[in-house]
Amino acid sequence: MFGRILISSLVIFFLASPGGAKDKLRISVAGFDGSSELLLVIGQGAQLFEKHGLKIELIAITGAAPSSSALSRGETDIDARAPVSAIQTKLKGLDFTFVAAALNYLDYAIITRPDITNVQDLKGKKFGIVRFGGKTDLLVRYLFRSAGLEPVRDFAVLQIGPPTARIGAIQSGVIDATMLPPSQAYTAVKVGLKTMDIPYAPFLSGVLVTREAFVKTERPTLTHFLRAYVEAIHFFLTRKEESLGILARAYRYTGSEKRQSKTTFRPDGSGRTGTSGIH
Repeated sequence: MFGRILISSLVIFFLASPGGAKDKLRISVAGFDGSSELLLVIGQGAQLFEKHGLKIELIAITGAAPSSSALSRGETDIDARAPVSAIQTKLKGLDFTFVAAALNYLDYAIITRPDITNVQDLKGKKFGIVRFGGKTDLLVRYLFRSAGLEPVRDFAVLQIGPPTARIGAIQSGVIDATMLPPSQAYTAVKVGLKTMDIPYAPFLSGVLVTREAFVKTERPTLTHFLRAYVEAIHFFLTRKEESLGILARAYRYTGSEKRQSKTTFRPDGSGRTGTSGIH
């Protein structure tokens, strides 16, 4: 799954000076069920960041706009999620830049009511997304246009909220379909919904975004972080049982808290609601 890694700022590895690095990073994530989040959790659990002299604090912030706002204000150092909002923010003049991406393909599934059997069945139906202007909004338009359907014209697009809300909305009949990451898709299938196959779609997911100012002033820190991140990828690919053990221990404690707007996650299981004012 993590076989291809994009590192867009390789110069960081070669030009870093050996000293002067921070020892703690605050990293915002969309939740704890995506590709980049898994790598960060594995890196924490295997103490790979500590190996490079770093401690990382993972903070769940629901919504790309709030996460971009927190990053721009310096309340977080790195944001890990789809690049849509960061690109929009950069076009508005903020100094955002991309340093890595976990995936180069779309790892989402379309979830529908049991009676919907193909894409054409969605004509005249209602499709739920997180919010307008966000990742799921973009992906719906990207996928269905390639399949010959025009969102809004051929089916309604409704802003519903996080995965649990969208699964409930399908069950109650408010919407007919949605798009979910694999972990949440599994939950949806368990409650009687079905998945619809989608074709391979090139898309950068789990992108790590930071500020250009941070790259310039904290180059050694970012070097250490990226080295640990790449080691986490290698750990995941080569040490399956240990990786699964780390994830099993970690997610046993974050299941209820990851639905909050902001949660601080610790690999020892002491997940707690944060108090820094990021919402």
